[in-house]
Amino acid sequence: MKNIKFRVSIFVFLLLCCFQKITYCQSYQSIGIDTSCYWITEGMITDGLQQCSYEYALVVQKDTVINGNLYQKCIQYLTSLPNCSPSSSYLANYVTPVTYAYIREDTISKIILSHISGADDTLINFSLNANDSLQDCSLTNKRVVDSVSVKNYISINRRTTYSSFPGYLGVQYSYETIEGIGTNIGISCPSWGVSLKCYSKNGVELYNSTANSCPKPSPLILQNTVKETFTAQYDGEKIIITNPSLLNIKLEIFDITGKNNYSSRINQNSVFIKTDYLIAGTYIAILTTNRDILRLKFVR
Repeated sequence: MKNIKFRVSIFVFLLLCCFQKITYCQSYQSIGIDTSCYWITEGMITDGLQQCSYEYALVVQKDTVINGNLYQKCIQYLTSLPNCSPSSSYLANYVTPVTYAYIREDTISKIILSHISGADDTLINFSLNANDSLQDCSLTNKRVVDSVSVKNYISINRRTTYSSFPGYLGVQYSYETIEGIGTNIGISCPSWGVSLKCYSKNGVELYNSTANSCPKPSPLILQNTVKETFTAQYDGEKIIITNPSLLNIKLEIFDITGKNNYSSRINQNSVFIKTDYLIAGTYIAILTTNRDILRLKFVR
């Protein structure tokens, strides 16, 4: 009789677990980020009065050790821009493969960390539950996780969280974190205007929002692209700007409250902008020409 009661108790416990909090019955599924992983993302931009569709890839290039921790270097490049010329949009910065981030997966905390400017930022948090706080990439819009469930992706059940954020002109967009994959916009924190097309690991597609196969793409090849672009990076002390075409660039640095902390014009080939006058915090540098915009987030 005691054995029957014990078995019934176990059955009821498991039933309540999977009925009330089905996600907690799902074992955590890590991504296992390595050089076989790539994400292909697509979206739309407005280039003047013309709508442009685009596609870019985020590819794990190699592993590297930083401060004793193993990271994966991810590069990003444009693979398709059928409606507009990259030379006339900010996407020109992604025609030539550029480093997106060095990322590291913490399977104990269930998070993906992004190493930016000498510090780790939480890129994706898979441990969040319903009503937990979540913030977008701009650090201005804060929301909560609406719900958590287990969803089937190509015959595999994965724990998925759902949230909504305000997008362009107040239009809401959905944000999902998907264990073992990343998010519904790639390997990224919440941001508006893009969606994940497919994700592949070890030659196997684990996510595909299209009816077509999604092989690893090559960078879009264009003539005279490199000399028409400019770049910016942060080394922990200064912003390094390269401007091979001697473009007239406007540089502005904003803190997370939107306050403008710096503004200048740049038309030299190479410029260093020291940031030691800034207080500790997160900043966004915006570099603008008459046809391109480049944004650089950094932590002082």
